[in-house]
Amino acid sequence: MSDHYAISIKTNLPPLPKPPGLPPRFNTKKANWQLYTDTLEQLTASLQYSLDLQEHEKQITTAIHDSALAAIPKTTHRRLYHKDWWFYSDRVKEVNHRQNQAKKIYRKNRTPEGLQHLRTTSRLVREEKNKIKEKKWFEWCSSLNASSSTGAIWKKLRAVSGSTPNRPTSHPNPHEEAERIALNFANTSPRHLPDATRRRQESLHNDRRHLINREKQKEHPTDCPFTMNELENALKTSQDTAPGRDGITYSVIRHAGPIAKAAILNLINHSWEAGQLPTTWKQALITPVPKSKNPGSYRPISLLSCLSKTAERMILRRLQ
Repeated sequence: MSDHYAISIKTNLPPLPKPPGLPPRFNTKKANWQLYTDTLEQLTASLQYSLDLQEHEKQITTAIHDSALAAIPKTTHRRLYHKDWWFYSDRVKEVNHRQNQAKKIYRKNRTPEGLQHLRTTSRLVREEKNKIKEKKWFEWCSSLNASSSTGAIWKKLRAVSGSTPNRPTSHPNPHEEAERIALNFANTSPRHLPDATRRRQESLHNDRRHLINREKQKEHPTDCPFTMNELENALKTSQDTAPGRDGITYSVIRHAGPIAKAAILNLINHSWEAGQLPTTWKQALITPVPKSKNPGSYRPISLLSCLSKTAERMILRRLQ
C-alpha cells in the first residue's frame, strides 16, 4: 500500500472579476436613417442656440443623440468568427443562405424530394466553398516573400486548420490602466530635456507669444466662416471608426438633414470665431490595448469626438 494520502485544500478567495466589455454602440447597419433624419430635423429646427459655446455644443450633441436613440439600435461589439471566417466573403454568405433555405424547406416538409434537394444543394455549396478556399489559399501563398513574418504565417496556418484567432486579453482594470498611462504621459514634461534645450525654449517663449498675438490681429482669408461645401467635403472622406465618449459616428453626422447640418456648421463656426474648443471635444476615451509582441504591456488608444475630428479635417483642408 502507498503511504501517500490526498490532501484537500479549500480557499475563500473571491473569483477574479471579468474584464468589462466595450460600452454599447449604435448599430448603424440596422439604422432607420429616414426616421433618424426626420427626427433630427425636427429637433434642430426647434432649438434656440445659446451664445455660450459649451451649451451650444451640448444642445447639438443632445439632439443628435436623442435622434439616434429613436432610430438606431444599440449593440455590444463582440467579435464573432464564422467557422469559415478566413475566406468569408459575400459569395460565401450567399451560398450559406441557399443551404439554410434548403434546410428550412426540408424541416417544414420532410419528403424524399425535399431531402434530395437538400443533399444536392449541400453538395453544390460544398464544391463552391472549396473553390473559394482554394482561390484564397493560392492568393495568400503568392503574397509570401522573404520578408513575411513567421508569426503571420503560423496565424494563417492555424486559421486554415480551423482554429479561431487568439483574442488579446483585456486588462482587468482598464480605467486604472488608462489613468496610469495618462499620468506617465503627463509626466513626460520638458524637464526631461537637456538643460541647454530648456533654456533655449524659455528664452524664445516670450518672442513666440508676441509673434502669435501680432499675427492674430491681422486679417487673413482663412479667418472667414466655414461653408457647407467644406463640411460636405470633410464628411465624404470620413469612414466610420470607433466613436468618442458621445457615441456619435461619422455616418450619424453624414445622414443628418440640411437643417441639422446647418446647425453642425453653425457650431463649428462658433468654435472657430471664438478661438476655443468645447470642453467635450478635448476629452478622450482612452482604451488600453495589449501590445502584440509584449502582451503584458499596453498602449493607449484615444477616441475623440467625431464632431471634433470633422472640424479638424475642415481646418486642415483650409490650411493646406
